[in-house]
Amino acid sequence: MNYSTLYQGKVITYSLSGEGPALVFLHGYLETKAVWEAYTKHFESTHQVLTIDLPGHGGSEVLRTVHSMKDLAMVVKFLMDKHSMGQTVVVGHSMGGYVALAFVDHYPEKVRGLVMFSSTAMNDNTDRILARNREISLIRSGKKDQVVNHNIPNLFAAQNLAEFSHQVEAIKVEAKKMTDIAMIAALEGMKTRVNNVNMMKHLPYSVLFIAGKHDNLIPLENSLRQVENAPRIILKVLENSGHMGYIEEETVSAQYVLDYLKKLP
Repeated sequence: MNYSTLYQGKVITYSLSGEGPALVFLHGYLETKAVWEAYTKHFESTHQVLTIDLPGHGGSEVLRTVHSMKDLAMVVKFLMDKHSMGQTVVVGHSMGGYVALAFVDHYPEKVRGLVMFSSTAMNDNTDRILARNREISLIRSGKKDQVVNHNIPNLFAAQNLAEFSHQVEAIKVEAKKMTDIAMIAALEGMKTRVNNVNMMKHLPYSVLFIAGKHDNLIPLENSLRQVENAPRIILKVLENSGHMGYIEEETVSAQYVLDYLKKLP
């Protein structure tokens, strides 16, 4: 069921479904909670599922000119408290993974498991910061649609674009509804996030790390480096996916998450 509420005087939209232990899904930059609609059906029979339009995305309003990952994590905590949700497993895709790590860092008592989906615990390097700055410049010069038209297809493996053309277009339509301020707030927040690799490696529970073999944003080598010398991190590689494995290989990736959930205490 879809809901809306006020947080710091701003509208936040979200969905709740299912019953059981809490499971939170956090989407990536330029996405909305709608991207999880098909995927979360795999979990609703066993879990209470919360999906959120992160501030500036979907129906949720912008909070401020820079959305730090902590700012977004605070929204997650607010909604969980609002619905008296206990400890949760957080599934974060891309930017949602950065938010998930901030949530784990600031509210460890609320977390019993973490799934990093096509995401990274590393902070932006110099090249990535420069790329985000170029994107901000394009948005400020009125070329928001150009940014969206380039970014969204690039999320999928090239060989999957034809098969998932409908999903590509649907995500583009929603992304183009974002305001310039919302896009820039997310970019500014992502480029200033901290490195959480060491924290992730030393969490008191196992972490599921799902990577796409053909990810154009986060090379597989990047993911492999992060899980080195980290016996509690479970790495699963989607052989036929880019950055959007929960769409490109929905059934396979959902089974990875289900198996992970079953093994948690």
